[in-house]
Amino acid sequence: MAETCPETDFRGPWAYAYAFYIATFPACAGTWIAIAAALRLSTGVAFDPQEDKLLTAEAAIRYAHEAVASTARLEAQFGRNTSL
Repeated sequence: MAETCPETDFRGPWAYAYAFYIATFPACAGTWIAIAAALRLSTGVAFDPQEDKLLTAEAAIRYAHEAVASTARLEAQFGRNTSL
């Protein structure tokens, strides 16, 4: 990650880095829930490359809540379709 995004300060050397690729809105919500849980249990940070920002556990929890709410709105409007 540090080599891919040299302009980003990842706040330390980390033993591990995980990449999540999200293909659907429901998967987005589930992924942010998983990331939020992992951060809550660790001292790590998450990097959102679309927003170009590092997230703490609290910020990831907010992202997870927003993703769940957005998915629910989309499903209510268009029906449940996992390929959205």
